[in-house]
Amino acid sequence: MSRIYLNESLKKYYANCLKKEIKLNNIDDGIVEHIISISQSNSVRPTFSKRGKASIKKKLHSYLRVSFTKEMEEKLFTEIMPFFEKYFSINQKSECNCKELLPYIQDMRQTTEHNEGAKWLVDPKYHNISQILFVLNGGDRELHNKFWTELDNRLSIL
Repeated sequence: MSRIYLNESLKKYYANCLKKEIKLNNIDDGIVEHIISISQSNSVRPTFSKRGKASIKKKLHSYLRVSFTKEMEEKLFTEIMPFFEKYFSINQKSECNCKELLPYIQDMRQTTEHNEGAKWLVDPKYHNISQILFVLNGGDRELHNKFWTELDNRLSIL
């Protein structure tokens, strides 16, 4: 399958989706500022994010999906992704993986009071764009804070 890149129309679409998610308070605590900053880039748009909470049974888990323009493709694959995988994979304490997610059409879901019409749930074409997934598993809260700061620093200037 070929890549589907971020264009001007899709930039506006994802910006509007983000505004709605913020208004509905659907973005995890501590990352809203980073997501907003990244969304100001001309070359990437956040499409999905999670900042997990640690528990007795679970390690900390954070991730960010971004869509990207054709012009940013090479830099993401040759510079940004390798940086995160190297810098945030520390011994056995944490592991950072980055990978491409191919565009896909998801099943249609009805808007309900529980999903409040979140586009990533109810719009079958929301994920019909090439994306990069950045995932950090394990480590402590400080490492996850650095992960989000570096995502912001490196993606918002693209």
